[in-house]
Amino acid sequence: MHGKPIFDALAHEHSAYITREREKFDYALAARRRAVERIGLPQVREHRLNLLLKEEHESRAELDQKARLYPEMTPLLIVRVEVNGHE
Repeated sequence: MHGKPIFDALAHEHSAYITREREKFDYALAARRRAVERIGLPQVREHRLNLLLKEEHESRAELDQKARLYPEMTPLLIVRVEVNGHE
């Protein structure tokens, strides 16, 4: 229970980071989509939009993976205590 406040604080920071990353991604994606929709022949635009959609799905899946928390405790030091030659 001693580490819970630290874990909660780190989880909150991580959540805020993921939220910022999603907002940046959404903004960049919208800008790229607007650019693709304005330039090129219809078939080329459609192809580029399909590529952008595929990239969007992959990036969202990656962000979803990063958003998952996996609490883990890793010992930094293991001590063996002996009293008079006995464990």
